[in-house]
Amino acid sequence: MNFVFLTALKAEAIPIIKTFGLIKDPNSHLYQNNNIFLCITGVGKEKTTYRLEKVSPFLKELDSIVIINIGIAGGNPRKTVIGNMYLIRSIIDDETNKTITLNRFENHPFEEIELSTVSKGVTDKGKQYKGLVDMEGSSIYDVMTRKVSPDRMLFLKVVSDHMDVKDWSSIDATGLIVKHLHSIKTHIIKAI
Repeated sequence: MNFVFLTALKAEAIPIIKTFGLIKDPNSHLYQNNNIFLCITGVGKEKTTYRLEKVSPFLKELDSIVIINIGIAGGNPRKTVIGNMYLIRSIIDDETNKTITLNRFENHPFEEIELSTVSKGVTDKGKQYKGLVDMEGSSIYDVMTRKVSPDRMLFLKVVSDHMDVKDWSSIDATGLIVKHLHSIKTHIIKAI
């Protein structure tokens, strides 16, 4: 089985690169070590779509790939805890109102929640969103399901804020991801 991590930010990617000893391929911009790959998509739906379409031809053995989107997300303050990681059960595209129900991943310790993909950052506490908010999820699903079966896609989000941050540089995205790497290695990579 091959695992392809997708992160929006380099800060989210750094702990994965270090943990798995990934090396950047200058031709594809994929980081790789044996059966573990990583692509930094950038922030936003357009950039994500562009980067994934550019890197997809370099992914081999598509029938044995598991996509793992991991990154930080804003969370509804009544339903999420900053620093906790959640498994996404559905994605709602805020622009199109399209809802994607994700296949169930069995035997995991993560709380499940819905994710809304928005076109710009939410800083007004996002009371209209029931769960988490990111800027890439629906694009990742749309692009990658043209190449990989949807039942081999996982979306994991770590709550970085309660949609009230004015200075994004104050968020320790690397530290938030580091906190959950052991759990990802144990409950996802070893379980599949």
